[in-house]
This record gives sequence, structure tokens and C-alpha cells, in this order.
Amino acid sequence: MSALAVGASIVLPQWARAEIKNEADATLRAFLDAAITSDDAWRASASPLLTAAVPVGAPIAGEKTAAEALDLHADYTVLSLRLDASTPEYADTAQAVVEISYSYQLLGEEYTATMPQNIWLTRPFYYGDETPQQADRTRSATAVGPWAVAGISRPSADDMPGNETPTSTISLTSDPRSADGVHCFSPLSALVQLGDEARIDGVIASRCFAGSDDGADVVGAGVVPAELSAAFPAIDETDPLSIPPELLRLDEDTYHGLRAPFTQYLIGAGDNAFTVTIATANTDEGEQAVRIVGIHPVGGAGEKAE
Repeated sequence: MSALAVGASIVLPQWARAEIKNEADATLRAFLDAAITSDDAWRASASPLLTAAVPVGAPIAGEKTAAEALDLHADYTVLSLRLDASTPEYADTAQAVVEISYSYQLLGEEYTATMPQNIWLTRPFYYGDETPQQADRTRSATAVGPWAVAGISRPSADDMPGNETPTSTISLTSDPRSADGVHCFSPLSALVQLGDEARIDGVIASRCFAGSDDGADVVGAGVVPAELSAAFPAIDETDPLSIPPELLRLDEDTYHGLRAPFTQYLIGAGDNAFTVTIATANTDEGEQAVRIVGIHPVGGAGEKAE
């Protein structure tokens, strides 16, 4: 925590103002550098709420075993970073627009994807006690805490350079299926069907598997149907509390061309935990659906089932 007092009558020199933004930028890049490689070091640059929301793996790249199975590589470009106050010394929030890019292997082919996202950073101000607060121009802060990444959200056109509409690019293609308008419409709908099959019938089955219909191309060798069945909770799409943790934290706009390249859910916990990785694919002209591209034990072997 910085001991610098920021009072209503204090005006910092230009170099000190620039340093505030530089500190936010350094925190952002430390977070991203770790997150894109599924390195747990991202947690040191993130808020407690974000670290709690992602119990394993990392935002952006997800859990390491699943990433290795797809030979997934992620990268980023910071398009902009701005503070929320006209004078940096009173800034308690920073907004970065970041383009995230992916390359990965699926069924022997290489695919790519990109997606812009807002990444939000905050820093706490303290006024005489240990209670973190927002900046208050009418009071003198006794201390200011470090920046931390607090969350990820979809950007608006106003956030983007040139005010262009934010869109994602997806190179993955798939033949259209009759289930694309129902079970394979969204990551959550695909997860619900997979979970119902596992819990009720004790089988690993889905109409949204990439590759072979039985899932052999995407289900990890260490996945045992009975164990997956035991781990799956009952999921109600209308009840947020029933939905398993989503690890990548990418925020999409399904109806306006900003589909998340990947979504990854954590199923179960402890020694009986799995990830379900779902990718967006292009089908007919202008149509998109989702495909389940990986089911793997957390921390297990990254091979696919034979």
C-alpha cells in the first residue's frame, strides 16, 4: 500500500501522474502475461473477487491440461488504457481495451480466433482506517493501494478505437446440425445437454461434439463416465446459482457478432474435477453454433481418448 496522501488541495507533478498510469499498465500486462499461459501468477495481479471466480486455471487461456490438449496459444494487444478521472491522482478505476488472439489445433487442423474485451482495474483509497473506499476529492487519502484487475467485460463501440463495432473473428468451421438452434446454440445450452446425459443416463453424449458423434475425438483419456456423472450438478439455465464456474471470463454478445471463441466450465471439485471446453464455430453462411472441443480431468493428461 502506498503511503502517499492524496488530498483535495494536492496537485501531483506530471511525472507522478504519468507513473500512476504506468503502474496500471504494468499490472495489466503482468496479469495478461500470466493468464495467456495459464500461469497461476495472474492471481497476484487480480482482485479477490476475480480470483475466487476462477478456482483453477486462468482467465483467457483456462485450465492448463485443456489448453495443452488443444495446443492452445493465446496472445494479446493492448489497444487503449485510460483512467476514470481527469486527474490521475483521483483515479480509482482504469479501463483497458485488449484484443485477445488464439491459435489452436483441433482434429488435425489449425484454427485462429480474435476477440476484443474490456479489462477493468481498480485501486482502493484509504481514509484513516483499513476500509478500502472509492476516491473522494473532498477528503485527504492517508494511503492508496495498488492496482488490481477486477473483471472482464465486452466493449461497446464507444470503447473501441475509431468507435468501430466490436466483433470477434472465428476460423473454426463445422457442418450444420439439426441441434444448432437448440442444444448447440450457446455454450450453456450445450453444457446442459451434456450434463443431463451424464447425470441421468450415466453416459458421455452430446449432439455438439466436434468430430465423431461419440466424442472420442475430444474426450480426454482420463475421463471416466461414472466419475463425470457424479461430478455434474443439475443445471438450470434460468438459475445463475446452478451454473458451474466459467473459467475464461470472456464476455460475449451472441446477437451482435461478438461470440467468445472459447468457453470453459469447471465441473466438480478436488480430485473429481473436470473442464468442459466449448468453441464457437461457423456453419452456414453467417450462422454460428458451438462445439464441445474438450473434456478433461483437471490437472490430468492432455491426450484425447483413443
